[in-house]
Amino acid sequence: MPVTTGDNLEPLMAGTGWFATQAVVDAAKVNAYAEEMAQGNWTWLPLNRQNPIIVDQSGKIMSGHHRLVAARIADVVVPEAAIQRFPGMTLRPVKLWHDVRVR
Repeated sequence: MPVTTGDNLEPLMAGTGWFATQAVVDAAKVNAYAEEMAQGNWTWLPLNRQNPIIVDQSGKIMSGHHRLVAARIADVVVPEAAIQRFPGMTLRPVKLWHDVRVR
């Protein structure tokens, strides 16, 4: 089910172990990614690995919020190889998923 402006992401993202560090996600971007993922047209890893999903040791997302939300919408598993684990802890504060605005 696509996300729309103003949606609460908490029910979608609860229990994932991923924690948001940005305050806004773009509905159009998330929905476009989710559609590609659901159709099996998504490539998780570019050959040059220039744009991995990055999370710290505690699960705080440093890069990849849109892709992770889209994967939940599409009900696809994010391959571990697509995630780069940051060896430390980011200082970015956690945003509760219900506080992340969908615009």
